[in-house]
Amino acid sequence: MILFLTLTLPWLLLCLHTWLNALLFQRLAHFKKPAPHQPKVSLLVPARNEEKTLPLLMPSLLAQNYPNLEILVLNDNSEDATQSILEGFSDPRLKLMMGGPLPEGWRGKPNACEQLAHASSGEILLFTDADTVWHKDATQLMVNALHHHRADAVSTWPEQILVGRISHLIQPFLAWSILALMPMVMINSRRFPNMNPASGQLFAYKRESYFKFGGFARVKTSILEDMECAKLLKKDGFRYKFLNGLGVVQCKMYNNDQEVLDGFSRNFFAVVNYQILPFIAAALGFFWVFVFPIIWFVLALFGVPIFGEANWQLALLTIVLMLLSTARSYAEFGNPIALALLVPLSALTWIRIAALSWYRFVKGQVTWKGRTYNLR
Repeated sequence: MILFLTLTLPWLLLCLHTWLNALLFQRLAHFKKPAPHQPKVSLLVPARNEEKTLPLLMPSLLAQNYPNLEILVLNDNSEDATQSILEGFSDPRLKLMMGGPLPEGWRGKPNACEQLAHASSGEILLFTDADTVWHKDATQLMVNALHHHRADAVSTWPEQILVGRISHLIQPFLAWSILALMPMVMINSRRFPNMNPASGQLFAYKRESYFKFGGFARVKTSILEDMECAKLLKKDGFRYKFLNGLGVVQCKMYNNDQEVLDGFSRNFFAVVNYQILPFIAAALGFFWVFVFPIIWFVLALFGVPIFGEANWQLALLTIVLMLLSTARSYAEFGNPIALALLVPLSALTWIRIAALSWYRFVKGQVTWKGRTYNLR
């Protein structure tokens, strides 16, 4: 009974919630009805040391078929060939900017985005990362979605391009945590500001709403600036929507396993606001729900009781429910469904990266894109 109540029943509920949430998770690609008004859009790109990504991003931005568009790219004091690559593109809609020095008390990306916002002239501010690639209709679809929902801001989770073993294990797993643990009704409601998944890879604001809520200046010290913006928008009463960008925008966050470890370990501990008890609880919880069912099943097959039980059929049912939940989420986000079979390894990888994130917090510093930030 203990294992049923703590594993089988929770997985049944998680499975049902994942499948229901997937039905409620709207896709950006479905907002094809054009907005009656085509406001000017400022497409804003902060770029630091992006010589590998800009040759893919820039042609996709210049191919946007939206009729009223400006594209601003800010070179945030890059130390590679970013500037020369940017100068190789020419378009009357394109404006290149050189970022100023990083002010005291700011992190790099919020500072770059705030500069872009002030230099823009559009009614809609559409921020994107330099490691994305856009479908030609992406800008129009974002405008349509903003209009349809009468939203102040819309964030879209792009289709993630997976490179390397760790990326295949961890990125679909993180997306599962959104679909399985956060009800879409609460995400899209202002009454629940702490239900705030977001992606800075594609985040649009109405200009008036952006400056009214304070923009990136309010999250200038945050590592998770996208999630903090979503939280503050909802807390201040603005209408925020979270959409699935599958088929519209792709993002290749990392190029190898080491980049995955460095990237995620800088912010995992920040998700729990640098609190050790919730951090330990999450790690133990993931081990219990993802790894222990396998241990339970193997021991039960050999008749070894756990808490007085050796029911391998119930253990197998628990594993099946786990696979149904993760497979449905992986399919929704465009990841290979077969990766669901490796989800216990994904949980162990999450725990490994989480431990590394805690260790870096204890050290007090993290380095990203050539800059070192104090975490305390």
